[in-house]
Amino acid sequence: MKKFLRILKKILILTSILSGVVLFVVVLSSAAEKKKSLTVKSLAVHVDYESGINFIDDKDITEQLNSLSGGSLSGRKIEAVDWRILEHILLRNPYIEDAQLFTDQQQIAHVQLIQKRPIIRVINSDGVSYYISENNERMPLCDKFTPNVPIVLGQVETLNNPQRDSLVQQSVFQFFSVVNQDSFLRALVDQVVVLENGECNVIPRTGYHIIRFGKPNSNTKEKFERLKIFYKEGLSKTGWEAYKTINLKFDNQVVCEKRDTI
Repeated sequence: MKKFLRILKKILILTSILSGVVLFVVVLSSAAEKKKSLTVKSLAVHVDYESGINFIDDKDITEQLNSLSGGSLSGRKIEAVDWRILEHILLRNPYIEDAQLFTDQQQIAHVQLIQKRPIIRVINSDGVSYYISENNERMPLCDKFTPNVPIVLGQVETLNNPQRDSLVQQSVFQFFSVVNQDSFLRALVDQVVVLENGECNVIPRTGYHIIRFGKPNSNTKEKFERLKIFYKEGLSKTGWEAYKTINLKFDNQVVCEKRDTI
């Protein structure tokens, strides 16, 4: 009798497990079928406007996604939309740094966009103009938005020498990477003129003098430290208008040319 009860108990346990598995499969299949029938209820585009950058417009992005979806993304089955393809298309936009598309439990499609951040605007001697981003990428000008960034003028990508132009752009980018780490320098540097030999002249916002910086290189930070000390200890006594040029090209020196007072 005991043996029979043990066998019966095992059969009941096995039957219970099998019933649970069957129920799980049925529920899972039902959920999968329900998921296939879910549709996008609405589209919400989130752009990082709080950054102060306005290259792209959420309305334009909405129109683009609706157009790519054959008229409207709303009403489309969620599983029928290739979200990765849409992300890749958005990332082709020269002003978009990152794009994330996903749907929530309310069947709302969210588009989260981060814009590229320009750090300088280049206007070279051929009249070609573009931005360089904080990731050292070229960005075209935008009719909708003009950021307030320093301007780099002169011999930038104008000499039909790819190696030279690439080195110049890289050195200019490194120059402003140093500038942007210092609040005083960000307030000081307004324009940079690139000469044919790759050296740079800095025009401060004050406009009282020109800073002959030389070629931006590994000692860029040290040159700026010398300049800041000179401003603090030298110009505080003579005044900002005392000198025509301030030369930082020589190691451990600040060489100045006095303004003609005649």
